[in-house]
Amino acid sequence: FRDICAATNYFSPANELRRTGFGVVHYKGTLENGKTISVKKFSDDVEDLNFVKELLLTASFEHVNLLKILGFAIKGKERLMMYEFLPHLSLDRFIFFSEGYYFTYYQPPSRRSPQLDWDTRYKIIKGIGRGLVHLHQRSRFGIIHCDIKPNAILLDSDMNPRIADFDIARFSVNETGETLDKIVGTAGYMAPEYVFHGQISAKADVYAFGLLVLNIISGQRTHSIMDILTSRSVSNSTLSSQVETSWLNATMQHLIDPVLKSEPGSLEDMIRCIHIGLHCVQENAADRPTMTYVVTMLD
Repeated sequence: FRDICAATNYFSPANELRRTGFGVVHYKGTLENGKTISVKKFSDDVEDLNFVKELLLTASFEHVNLLKILGFAIKGKERLMMYEFLPHLSLDRFIFFSEGYYFTYYQPPSRRSPQLDWDTRYKIIKGIGRGLVHLHQRSRFGIIHCDIKPNAILLDSDMNPRIADFDIARFSVNETGETLDKIVGTAGYMAPEYVFHGQISAKADVYAFGLLVLNIISGQRTHSIMDILTSRSVSNSTLSSQVETSWLNATMQHLIDPVLKSEPGSLEDMIRCIHIGLHCVQENAADRPTMTYVVTMLD
């Protein structure tokens, strides 16, 4: 425990990487052997059951698109986990960031970083899809992430994605899922059946993945959960309705991030990905494809 604390310079603000939900803070650390790691520091009131659950989940992963845990430490009420350090941090920094500043709302393309070309975005989309297939069907346990979103996707030095942040992940009970009393997640990425009825299944991850695909292609944020609550229809959120209108009018090109317009040879793949995203965000969970089928369509 002492060595991990020292590696982060005792959780110096200068080493802070990012903050996630439930009071969790991630720090950059350097071990005595020179190895760089990421340290996840839980809030002091984290329940032991939740900590152990996340530890068991992440320790079972053996996939290139899932974040790898390196170890953990406990002292009193303090709980730490060590993960591999990924230099590019999270995906939202590339599709919603520009010039080092964070923008809460949609930012004109001229203000965002043009760093992600289509081949990189397509690689990220496919990598996330494969990671979710492994979680849902090929891992030691069936796992539902429950909080897929841009800042839960980390990027390595080659821009390969790793799914991270398993704070609210659950073991899958069965294909139809289960009903929860407490709704926890990120506004704008929670499936309608979960928001309104507490029903959680792997199809909730499919829904969030569909929105994430549209985020990546368009560079736009999804509506907040209040927009979904008032519309009660996935297709009525700003992003989805724009995409559907474009699809019906055969003018989907205007939804593609303008920085990608210089790559006309990839337009067919972009439109296909938007189509896949639309399939994933259908309001009825039964109408959404499985992630296995999604990855087949992507490949």
